[in-house]
Parts: sequence; C-alpha cells; structure tokens
Amino acid sequence: MSWTNADKELLEGGCSSGVAWALTLNGPLAVLTSQEHPDWSLWLLGRADKAGRTDLTSHPEAVAAMDPCAEREPWHALKYAAAVLTPERLAACKREVQ
Repeated sequence: MSWTNADKELLEGGCSSGVAWALTLNGPLAVLTSQEHPDWSLWLLGRADKAGRTDLTSHPEAVAAMDPCAEREPWHALKYAAAVLTPERLAACKREVQ
C-alpha cells in the first residue's frame, strides 16, 4: 500500500517530524502497524477513525498492533484512539494513567 491523496489528508495537523517519518513508510497501514513510534500510530488511528476510514481502523493488522502501542503509550491511547480500542485495553490504559 502506498500513500494516496486521501491517506495524506490524514497527516494534516501532525508535527513535521512525525509526518516526515510516516511518509518514509509504505502507507498508513505501515504507520499503524509500526512499533517504532507508538504515539504516532495511535494518533493516526484516531485521525482515521474520525475520517471514517474503517479500511484502516478495522484492518486485522492494525487492530493487532494497537494493544502493544496502547500498552507502551497509554496516555496517547486515551487521548487519540480511545474510540477504537478494545474495552479491555481501554480499561488498562485508564488504570495506567491514574
């Protein structure tokens, strides 16, 4: 998968270093499944959810990658991706930040 114009719109509002990193990967799914910058993966997941991009938010690889990202970055998970986390992971993140 590569970056389409619609995919690039998901990056709007991101910091320049994060956008530059994301664009080095082969598309948004690669960002979502990367464990290199879990905060950015969670941010992009939240943006995809708000944009109605179920092709990304429901993709099995992206779903599988979110628990490890949320475990490493519970605050970012709650801030950006709470709407698409599993109930168990959401509860664990809440416990972590309290």
